[in-house]
Amino acid sequence: MESETATAKEKEVLRFLMLNRFSTGAIEKILGKNAAESLKEIEEKYGIRYSVNINPVMLGYINFLVEGRFYGGALSASEMRNELKNDPHIQLAELLDDGYTFILHYCTEREKPEEYFGWNISKAFYEMQRRLFTSYYVKWSVSRFSVTSESVPLNDSFFEMLKEITWRRTKSEPRPEKDQFTYKKYLVLKELFSNSAQGFDEIDKKHGFPGSFSYYTERLLTGMGIIRNYTIRMERHEKEACMLQLPGISMNSFMEKAREARIKDLPIVLGGNTFAPLGITLFLNADAEQAAEIAKKIGKEKEARIAAIKKTVLGSMPAYF
Repeated sequence: MESETATAKEKEVLRFLMLNRFSTGAIEKILGKNAAESLKEIEEKYGIRYSVNINPVMLGYINFLVEGRFYGGALSASEMRNELKNDPHIQLAELLDDGYTFILHYCTEREKPEEYFGWNISKAFYEMQRRLFTSYYVKWSVSRFSVTSESVPLNDSFFEMLKEITWRRTKSEPRPEKDQFTYKKYLVLKELFSNSAQGFDEIDKKHGFPGSFSYYTERLLTGMGIIRNYTIRMERHEKEACMLQLPGISMNSFMEKAREARIKDLPIVLGGNTFAPLGITLFLNADAEQAAEIAKKIGKEKEARIAAIKKTVLGSMPAYF
């Protein structure tokens, strides 16, 4: 597996790039002589794409975890992908080891700011149920998902939704409303999501922005909490993954219990609080035995639900090194 063959230097580089903006100087300190050539080999090995972690909540979106289970037959992973890929709300789809159960990270715009803490499950979600997998019986469940991990898996389709709500100057709307996301901010955010290794001057030149516009916009978006941090996405890693669900505990309580149990390594790639049922859902770069050991150490082994992830059907699950 890629995770087992990664060298110490590769792991150090990957860990740095997962949380920081690309820096030639920092990479040279890790890789030393011939750093550029060594980095290129790492980029090719793991299919690295330089990006940023975005917090969709700060742009007016709500995260959901949607679980579905096929009864009386199931689609293959490729067939599932063909049905799911046209819905821009679906950012990630994971098929579990039974081959019948799947988990979706579903992201949709909230209609009113005051509905953030409410139970407004959008019209789009109900339309999704009616449209998907119509030849099969699927049992659905949905929960609000408050993501607490650094990474929020988004794909390019997220920007299709975001573009629809950005402000562009028109005769009827010559100025944006307060806190309305402008098209220029959208362009900078999309560029950084697509390739955060490019220079700000490149972005300015590409879109005809005045000098340093992209830099100051990036600083603004970071200050607003929209950009969490710089990161990388990897197309080629074969790290084992599983889902761990624990009822009756919050992420804060879980992390506190993990510290008390002296669990030094928590390979969480995506995690957060769920509200139906109340608890947490974690996606780990670990096997089922490792997940069971974590649950045991915090006293939740009897209630824990553990399922290995068979395949990522859509999107890209972050990796932990």
